[in-house]
Amino acid sequence: MYTKHMRITRTYIKQSENGVASHVYEHVVATHVLKELSNHGYQQLIDYEFAANSYDGIIVLRFDTYSKRVFTVFDAALRSIDISTRAVQIAVTQIACEYERMDRLEMAPLIQILQSIHASKWVLDRQYTHSKAIMHADARELMTSIGGFGALQKKNFHHVEVSYTIESCPYELKSLAVYVTQIIALNLINQLVSSVESCYDAGDQWAEYQDLVGYAHTITTPKDVVLTQALMDKTIRDTLEVMTSPKNLQKMVRYVKRDTREMFPYFSLESMFAKAYQVTGYRGFAQTASTEVIEQLIQSLEIRFEHID
Repeated sequence: MYTKHMRITRTYIKQSENGVASHVYEHVVATHVLKELSNHGYQQLIDYEFAANSYDGIIVLRFDTYSKRVFTVFDAALRSIDISTRAVQIAVTQIACEYERMDRLEMAPLIQILQSIHASKWVLDRQYTHSKAIMHADARELMTSIGGFGALQKKNFHHVEVSYTIESCPYELKSLAVYVTQIIALNLINQLVSSVESCYDAGDQWAEYQDLVGYAHTITTPKDVVLTQALMDKTIRDTLEVMTSPKNLQKMVRYVKRDTREMFPYFSLESMFAKAYQVTGYRGFAQTASTEVIEQLIQSLEIRFEHID
């Protein structure tokens, strides 16, 4: 087993009284952090895991890695966020796609609130003591001093489904195949957001078959942003080229063979059961991994995209 580096796990929390602005800030942070990590050649699920969420004004970031270098880049990215008009507008558009509602936000007061949130310090979860009742009202319907989002308007958005399939997958490799599929899918959407920006991963679903790995997620964009066949083909090609490099294949093997008492959230026993429909302990999951097997799984992965609106 690999024991060279200890696992680094951090959960950061910020809080604001404005749930809408906090959600925008979450998107600004996540977009910037993911782009900086990608610019340094780091990919989700082989170099790190990252999640950002907001809960009625409470912003929560979770970051996991085994590398001090990766954590240093993440930490620097967290400190170099710029509350620019462009960054804020991209975040607002992403949320509009998420809600499928057109935004009705006033930019100047929104940026002022975001700058105030940004100036406040992140608190580690173990030091966070404040408790806040979460409102039952759906945040997408709330109107605040800076505006909000309007009624549901699906017709103003495009919906594209990207599907990933590995046919006739050997049962003993299914958990590893799920891991490989998740890596490709997550880094493909990161690549797409990096180039298009005004899009949102609107949800995913795993297929319930014993001998097949099937996964799909839906991408939402505004009507004026069209994901063309040429763009998607290039995104798929670029993602596969990066992920099948000898360096990244080796990193995938190392990532699943780390000597750890707890799998990362994406690959906990419960998560793997929900995705692979089998109970796989840590050693059972890791023992099938090799660069040759992972490369074969990627080569057998069929990726399609289809406009569904």
